[in-house]
Amino acid sequence: MQLYIYRNNEQTGPFDEESVLSQLRSGALSPDDLGIRQGETKWSSLGDLFAGRIPEPTLFASVPPIPTAAAGQAFATAPTAKKSAGGCRLALGWMMLVFGLLMFLGGLSVTLSAPYLYYMPLCPIAERDYATIEDLKKKYDAADEYDKDGLRYELEQAIDSYDSSSRMCADERATRQLFMIGGGAVAAAGFLMAVIGFFVRRVRRA
Repeated sequence: MQLYIYRNNEQTGPFDEESVLSQLRSGALSPDDLGIRQGETKWSSLGDLFAGRIPEPTLFASVPPIPTAAAGQAFATAPTAKKSAGGCRLALGWMMLVFGLLMFLGGLSVTLSAPYLYYMPLCPIAERDYATIEDLKKKYDAADEYDKDGLRYELEQAIDSYDSSSRMCADERATRQLFMIGGGAVAAAGFLMAVIGFFVRRVRRA
């Protein structure tokens, strides 16, 4: 079975098991060095891979690193997952921070500008209808019985008109309120995302 060796931040191989055992016995390799058999995905210490097949205790001399394989030699994946994970965490942190700030600013802008930019054309009409009703009530109270019949009809018409315009004005106010609430929710979510992204970026090396 062929093995790859990971030692001194360098991957070499493949070597056959007898060659690796020979280097372990001579001290060229340490039981703490990492190894992986072809076809496997998990790196293990050579001491675990050859448990019971090397003498214990063994004193290993300090020797130069094993020469690297020739150019173009296929290697198993070295154990560098932590570095890759740190880079991904850093990128994720920055992305969350930037998008969170954009969401916060956009939502805050909608919330603050909605009362001024959302036009409600029916509310002024409702206000005029209400003023007309108040004016007709005063005229009705001051009129004699002969004039009250005509004023009563006008008052009823004004009340009907106000009922319609006030309902539509209420719908417009609710829609504007919905924009404000929605903008506030987006701003809150963006702020939370930015805070999380900031801390994810800070602890990328943890």
